Amino acid sequence: MVRFFMKGAALLLVIILTGTAIVAFPGAYLHELAAIINKRDMLVSRNPPRLIFIGGSNLLSLDGPMLERELEMPVVNMGLYANIPLVDYFDDIAGYLSHGDIVVIVQEYGPLINRSTERLTASERIGVEQFLFLLSPCKYILRSLERGAPFDTVRIWASLIQLKLKSLIKFAAAGKIGIALRPGVPRYGEVFDANGDYRYPFLVIRPLLEGAAYSRPDIRSITHLKRMIRTGGERGARVYFSFPPTPGSNFRRNRQQIEGLYVIMQREIPAALLNAPDDHCYPDDYFADTVNHLQPNGEKIRSRKLVEELKKTIAAARGLR
Repeated sequence: MVRFFMKGAALLLVIILTGTAIVAFPGAYLHELAAIINKRDMLVSRNPPRLIFIGGSNLLSLDGPMLERELEMPVVNMGLYANIPLVDYFDDIAGYLSHGDIVVIVQEYGPLINRSTERLTASERIGVEQFLFLLSPCKYILRSLERGAPFDTVRIWASLIQLKLKSLIKFAAAGKIGIALRPGVPRYGEVFDANGDYRYPFLVIRPLLEGAAYSRPDIRSITHLKRMIRTGGERGARVYFSFPPTPGSNFRRNRQQIEGLYVIMQREIPAALLNAPDDHCYPDDYFADTVNHLQPNGEKIRSRKLVEELKKTIAAARGLR
């Protein structure tokens, strides 16, 4: 019986070590959110001071090259997906911030006002958290223990192994194993440009997907923003907030909630506000498939507005150095 248990323990140890080696070894994960690794590497590769955007998929259409050219700062677009808990994402990259960096948060109204990332199901949360786990594994192992769910780490570990093996099998079968051995998402450079912007426009779909109706905002809606501003300041970075683009119809439908949010932010974080909500309210036909995704014509205007809004901020930051 003792020998049986010893053999079982040895087999389990082999499985754990093999799986851990698969996750630790550089390679691609067959999932679009694995781009979080590529974006982290992009941030690290750019010399400070940098202009860093962080938020959801509204940022994927950003015109980074134009912003970089006009503002004469390296632009790093960390935008990816609205349901990534933004404060966790920020915390996981905060260690790479340096003195003089300017961080611009552009979070969609849905997760901001509704705090929707707090309401993810366990499966949805793990589906997102597994990629944050790759940035800070110890943090998420401890978190799973603190919330009394140690098997969350096992689920994340198993899912990451599966995604990496799928990538390896897919590209090895096509004779392109080199793609599977690159970190992050496969073919990252074909999908994202050097600034982290999406290379392709969003598909145009009508009617626009609206998402859940906005709830009444309160101080809890911006607690994470206050923390990010404080954390960035401790690293020598200046953290600002830009209101996300939204269609006129969505703005009118949720005017009371959006204006209520603005009142709270003016009271709590006035120095961090680059603009007002209606500064980035655009005609409905400027949007592609959802109320968060601009088409190229709309993005050209949004990015140009950001340039003008940031010019004074960057000049002031440079004057303080």
